Amino acid sequence: MPHEIEATATTYAAPEVIFKHLFVADSWDEWAAFWARARHEVVAYDPPRHCGYVALAGLPRGYRVDITLEPHGVNTLIRWRASFDGRIPGTAPLKGAMLRRRFGSFARRVASHAERCEPGCPARLPVEF
Repeated sequence: MPHEIEATATTYAAPEVIFKHLFVADSWDEWAAFWARARHEVVAYDPPRHCGYVALAGLPRGYRVDITLEPHGVNTLIRWRASFDGRIPGTAPLKGAMLRRRFGSFARRVASHAERCEPGCPARLPVEF
């Protein structure tokens, strides 16, 4: 049975700015503060409003993430949703809590970084979506 979690953050950065920070892989080093490398496949791509990916290996199984960028007054709401299979009995609540905290941190960090992004950030380089 799939389990679902969600984390959000609000920023005054435009959706286009946030989207670039999500899709320019090298920019994650600027804001994510996460040391692990993982392989993902992009399964949803609708710039600058929605992107989604699935994990190609590792845990949790059946892992999918969807990130939506929604107008919220004059701001942008970052909504980070994930679903995964809890195949090992009793582990889904713990894994869900860990992922919720991680994604909440990601959403807050990308929001904060995008608001003060320095010229050297890889997301500032010309990229077409």
